[in-house]
Amino acid sequence: MTSGSFGAEPRALSAAAQAFDAQSDPIAQQAQRLEGIKGSAATTGKAYAAQGAAYHDAVTTTLNTVVRTFSEKTAWLSGALSQTASDYASGDESGRQQLTGGGQGLT
Repeated sequence: MTSGSFGAEPRALSAAAQAFDAQSDPIAQQAQRLEGIKGSAATTGKAYAAQGAAYHDAVTTTLNTVVRTFSEKTAWLSGALSQTASDYASGDESGRQQLTGGGQGLT
């Protein structure tokens, strides 16, 4: 029977957190851009302006909600990865100190 191993790399987790954090605002900006898009007679046709605007608003509102939520979850994931990196680094340091302290006096 073989046994697997598990390891965490706090630096890699921190780098991933920074990458997600860097994308959160640009995604939120796209959601803001969607809010500014409106249907009109120029985009839907003179005879269908009201229907086209209603359809257009329904689509962009839904899409805006999806994109905004994606931005929020990206920010949340960045924070979670950062906290995980910090927790692992703290645990590693605590373990190192315990091992160092436990080995004292054995020489």
